[in-house]
Amino acid sequence: EEAIKFFEINRILDLDKWMHIAVTHTNRTAEFYINGVYLGNDNSFTLIEEKLSYFCYLGKSNFEHDPIADAYFDDIRFYNRVLNQSEIYAIYNQNF
Repeated sequence: EEAIKFFEINRILDLDKWMHIAVTHTNRTAEFYINGVYLGNDNSFTLIEEKLSYFCYLGKSNFEHDPIADAYFDDIRFYNRVLNQSEIYAIYNQNF
């Protein structure tokens, strides 16, 4: 059985400051961006369909003991295709 995966970045997130965070997922690769800058990827990222919840949350986990995010979310987008790095950077520049 696969374990829950976490992706760690060597960057401290700024408190009380607007940040653009983007994640793309295609095949087995998830790519991570902050403020339009590519941070890295995970080539073993899989979605296990039978483990997906019927309830998907932003800022809240499906696990009852996890804390709720103390954050505001704005301009949340889901696309039916993977955006490339220049598209993500352009969206960041539109909002910043």
